[in-house]
Amino acid sequence: MRCGNANELYRAMHSAIFEHRHERTTTDTCSARPGRTFEARMGSQFELTAPEHNVVTEVPIDMRWAIANALHFFSCTEEAAVLERYNRNAHRYLKDSLWRGAYGAIAMPQIDQCIAQLQISPHTRKAIVEMGHGEVDVNRPACWSTLHFMTTRFGLGLHCYQRSCSMSVAPFDLIVLTNVLCHVSRETRIPMGSLCWTFGSLHTDRAADFMSGPRMLSMLLPPLSRDQAYDALLNPESHPNVWRGT
Repeated sequence: MRCGNANELYRAMHSAIFEHRHERTTTDTCSARPGRTFEARMGSQFELTAPEHNVVTEVPIDMRWAIANALHFFSCTEEAAVLERYNRNAHRYLKDSLWRGAYGAIAMPQIDQCIAQLQISPHTRKAIVEMGHGEVDVNRPACWSTLHFMTTRFGLGLHCYQRSCSMSVAPFDLIVLTNVLCHVSRETRIPMGSLCWTFGSLHTDRAADFMSGPRMLSMLLPPLSRDQAYDALLNPESHPNVWRGT
């Protein structure tokens, strides 16, 4: 399903779930919220052709948390006590103030390697991030399984395979993934193409209550070092350009 903005993408995902309407009972003791969900067909795939239009506005989204989540990813750290300032449920995923298996800590070193590969060979098929699957707990294995950067005639694309995604979390994952694609595009100077998103389990426990809202909102972070990204979490008032729109 090709979509031009985040609202189209979210509606397409929602439709895929309720058209398939497979009901699953979650019994995995590692799940943060076990229960019953409706699920789309396994392997459902969606393409966001304009990744800069990455904010879902037709359902309520906490943009302050969305930005904090993206900043933590680019900070490349498991230190995560600061996230409790932005998300009252963050403590569920922390142990001793650490987010074990934090996505940025796993992915950013590999993303740096992908950037180096793409700078040498823009058409490589080996620019892959593997999120790992050794540990099993509430955070692991990561919901994202692989990220694959590949240059096509339409620009630099990001292909994400996600083993599991709740519709309540999808808008926040979307903001991180599109910022990752923007970051790699900027660093390699390859024009940004599409985000292609494939799901093993795409699910929700209720129908969405869609609202009217702007369809073309963007939340792309400015260029930041890892230290700057973490400092923006600690001292948001010192980085107003990062927190625009909150």
